[in-house]
Amino acid sequence: MDAVLDEETRLLFDIDQRLEQMRHYSAYTHELTDVGNRSIGRSGDRRVNPDKYAKIERRLFHKRMLAAPTPLATVTAVVTYTSPQGRNSYRKHLEWSFAELRAGLDEARRQRAAKSTSEYLRRRERSLLTPKLRTDILRRDGSRCRMCGASAQTGAILHVDHIVPISHGGLTEPGNLQTLCQSCNLGKSNRFVG
Repeated sequence: MDAVLDEETRLLFDIDQRLEQMRHYSAYTHELTDVGNRSIGRSGDRRVNPDKYAKIERRLFHKRMLAAPTPLATVTAVVTYTSPQGRNSYRKHLEWSFAELRAGLDEARRQRAAKSTSEYLRRRERSLLTPKLRTDILRRDGSRCRMCGASAQTGAILHVDHIVPISHGGLTEPGNLQTLCQSCNLGKSNRFVG
């Protein structure tokens, strides 16, 4: 999806060109059909069946129409991965047709829009609080609540809390993290208590 978005402008241009050709063809067939319906003649010879004559004329008329353009596009993406030691290697191959390219571009744009939402950014920031970072913060704070001093030995459930909440732009970094017991953390909620 990232590769598709990197080429978004060029792909949109190419897609628009192909769709414009389809629109031109649609207008061409509509106008030509109108002309044909008005121009298909009748035979003046009484020996010729008028319906049969009109049918032959229609068939010859449609035979001379240009074929519909077929919007073709093939996008091929190949991703390879080799482990640092070179023991494992993976290769993934993806090929899209014109319709799949249009759908893929729409999906990539939808994903990009979703990534820019605050909910996505919050989830991403929360995912940075790894078990190792959590352990480091608990150790740094002596496994005690920074607000009331409760510890796991006294039965408190300890949480690692963002001092400046993520909802207010706080980052998941050691300087913005603290150990709080469950009661203090729930009481603080998403407020900044400095």
